[in-house]
Amino acid sequence: MEKMIPLIGSSEAGPLGAIHLPRFWSKVLMSAKGMLHDDYDECGTGFDQMVLDGLGLDRQKTLDYLKASLPSYPQFEQWVLEQKGGSMSQSVIEKSNQAIIDTCIRARTFQRSRKLSERTQTMQSRMPLR
Repeated sequence: MEKMIPLIGSSEAGPLGAIHLPRFWSKVLMSAKGMLHDDYDECGTGFDQMVLDGLGLDRQKTLDYLKASLPSYPQFEQWVLEQKGGSMSQSVIEKSNQAIIDTCIRARTFQRSRKLSERTQTMQSRMPLR
């Protein structure tokens, strides 16, 4: 069986509105079926853990549910709500989303400043010494 990379982006959200949750679900199911590319963690310590923490979900319990049930995405979102007593406040979802967005912004800013620094060094190395 050919292994695949996850095609759902971290900025995607399902009906619940939590970004990265669809990608997390996809990666765990792909891993459970032996289809996740070896370069990807089924549940990493970055955005995967951030969305679990942000929504107040137990990591192991969530992984166990996904691997044992292989639910559709709507079934997974329903399970998420059930873990929180049947509902989740919009403010919890927004806070989780914002944490992920802020991390993306910081990473992009770092990458841009690094590229700018590299360009500056390249330009300076090409300048004749006086």
